[in-house]
Amino acid sequence: MKHPAQKFAVHNDIIYFAFGPNIQAVQDGKIRFQWKYSQIEDPIPIQHDAKFGSGIRNIIAGHDRIVAVSDDKFLRVFDLELKFLSKRELVKRAVNLCFAPNDCSILIGDKFGDVTRHELNPAEAQPLRLPNEKPLNVGKILLGHVSMLTSLTTSINNKTKQGYIITGDRDEHIRISGYPNTFVIERFLLGHRAYVTALEVVGHLLVSGGGENVVIVWNWETGEELGRIQLVDDEQVAVNRIVAISESEILISIEGGINVFLLNLMNMARKTIGIGTKVLDIKVIKERILVSVDDARILVNLQNIDGKWEVSPVELPLDISYHVAQSAVPLFPLTEIRKRKYED
Repeated sequence: MKHPAQKFAVHNDIIYFAFGPNIQAVQDGKIRFQWKYSQIEDPIPIQHDAKFGSGIRNIIAGHDRIVAVSDDKFLRVFDLELKFLSKRELVKRAVNLCFAPNDCSILIGDKFGDVTRHELNPAEAQPLRLPNEKPLNVGKILLGHVSMLTSLTTSINNKTKQGYIITGDRDEHIRISGYPNTFVIERFLLGHRAYVTALEVVGHLLVSGGGENVVIVWNWETGEELGRIQLVDDEQVAVNRIVAISESEILISIEGGINVFLLNLMNMARKTIGIGTKVLDIKVIKERILVSVDDARILVNLQNIDGKWEVSPVELPLDISYHVAQSAVPLFPLTEIRKRKYED
């Protein structure tokens, strides 16, 4: 069966899909480049937990590079043609990935609450090691949370040009730290009642969501809560994507949901837009809104035509997608983060 694109990234007009453990780059309806997990370059195989496999959990594009982290605890860097450039073995499994503010370092958040920095273009290749040895290049630890890290993003103050790292955790906290001096904690944003899994910065505003049916709008520079918007009646949901489509509008999706929600940041008005199938990821490329979905279409366009939102399939090659059992890469993992009653 065709596996959905659990994640995708965009660079100019090229779309980079993560299908299970593989990456395929599509441009003008054709597969231009691809990288397969079978192209592992180590002469000594590294054993990993069979429970998690090797599926790609996140992929980003920037600085003329494609960066991916996978369940085999590796960070891999490619050029725009998916030529393999370097990889780093991680001590802990990555759950979040982004570029650092003000430079081209890679920031990784892991399940134990740490954020580490890795060079995009390392001076030396990572030395080989035996399977029972610990990784040698573990990156620089920048900050840590007491509980599991569940979201990570960055921002820059437009006036001071100071960089910031914004993190959310399983204990409902949002932390704003300076960068590169991450020991300076600017403030905490407290107001969520469940874990925080999605963060999006729009100027001086921050929109956050997680394991509850509301999203909160903050002035992240002052710490003021500006409003909270209820998305659905069911309280046992998880916000998995928050994406800005303009300076005043954002799109929100919930895990396993077949709708997206359009939020106007000026008046806090909410509108529901039907997609018709489960939403996996959302990206904006050159004013196009692309949504990866859990069906045979794989990717759809979301367009506002004369005030009406319409969904149409994106032209993709017939041979796209990795044929793998869907259970090999969990598509909806956020509900597993929710605390049990005895953990409250």
